[in-house]
Amino acid sequence: ADTVQQSLENNNSGVAQTASYGALEMAVTPLKTVQTDKGIWCRTYRQELSARNRTSSQIKSACRTDDGWVLEDDVPDLSTQ
Repeated sequence: ADTVQQSLENNNSGVAQTASYGALEMAVTPLKTVQTDKGIWCRTYRQELSARNRTSSQIKSACRTDDGWVLEDDVPDLSTQ
C-alpha cells in the first residue's frame, strides 16, 4: 500500500515506482490524472506483481482525499475511452 500511495502522490504519469518484498516484486505506474467536476483529483494506474516467474497486471484507479489516495475497484482500461 505504501508503494501505491508514494507512486500516486509523487510520480508523473508513465514513471514507475518499484519495490521488493522478499520474492515479490511490485511496480506501480500512474497512467492518467483527471480532476472530477467536483474538484477531486483521480488517477488511473497499472499495478504489476511478479513472483516465481509469474506476473499479474491490473489497471486500477484511486482518488485523492485528505487522508491520502483512496483506492477504487479495478476499472476498465481508460486509455481507449
